[in-house]
Amino acid sequence: MPFYHLQSAHQQLVARQLVPGENLYDGYGAVLRDVSHPAPKS
Repeated sequence: MPFYHLQSAHQQLVARQLVPGENLYDGYGAVLRDVSHPAPKS
């Protein structure tokens, strides 16, 4: 999915209560940060 459709897709998912809003990223930057430097497993 092109990055410029993320906001619209996220709004639709939250509106339909398919995912909680706090589980969504604002953009690819945060995704790349979490994928590149994942939190240590406990």
